[in-house]
Amino acid sequence: MKGKISLILLAWLLMQTTTFAYIRFAPEVGLNLAFLNEQTKSGGLSHTRVSDLSPGYRVGLLIDIPLGSNVYLQPSVTYNWNNIKFTKELDFTTYGINGAAETERYRLHNIQVPFLITYKSGFENMERFFCGIGPYVSINIGGNYRLRYPVVDSGGRYSFKKEASEVQIGEKGNNNQFSALDYGLMAQIGYESSVRIYFKGVFSYGLANIAPQGSDFAFKRNWGIGFTLGVLLGRDDW
Repeated sequence: MKGKISLILLAWLLMQTTTFAYIRFAPEVGLNLAFLNEQTKSGGLSHTRVSDLSPGYRVGLLIDIPLGSNVYLQPSVTYNWNNIKFTKELDFTTYGINGAAETERYRLHNIQVPFLITYKSGFENMERFFCGIGPYVSINIGGNYRLRYPVVDSGGRYSFKKEASEVQIGEKGNNNQFSALDYGLMAQIGYESSVRIYFKGVFSYGLANIAPQGSDFAFKRNWGIGFTLGVLLGRDDW
């Protein structure tokens, strides 16, 4: 009996060692396009706005874990610098000015942790295409707010004023602008070369209302598109 248990334990250890040998780590860097939907309701009226296209960046580390034939678990940790921009056109034609606009920017820092199940075509050390899907959670950790708006003085002179402040993050409090926790779904599609350098596109859709004390009368929901370059490194590369 003891001999059978020893053989089972030995087989399990060999299997774990073999699996670990094929686990790879991948540093990643890329472009991040974050969008924010905001909606407020008051007195039966609803106001919605969507942020403009404005690029940020992302840096992270991915773990590539084989689960079976062509199927992989890919958890990762990514730092995102989200550059969220809102533009509001203003009517200054009374002063003979066209194209006046107010600009708001939220430059948010967050840590995102997705867990994707990924299918890869072909075999190891060959050109492969892949796609994956899974959940993510993220934590907003800070940022800053910038407001730039046009003004006209009594002499008819046109200029811009600027305001700046730190973004306030928290689940409660009238001064907070975003809650800390976000979660949602993520999908990816990409190409992996024979030397394990890969390029992928990532789409994420937030399911959480990240407005502090958010409700059906006030919500903020984000979504984003990312383009990432990475390289898979394993024990045979060390």
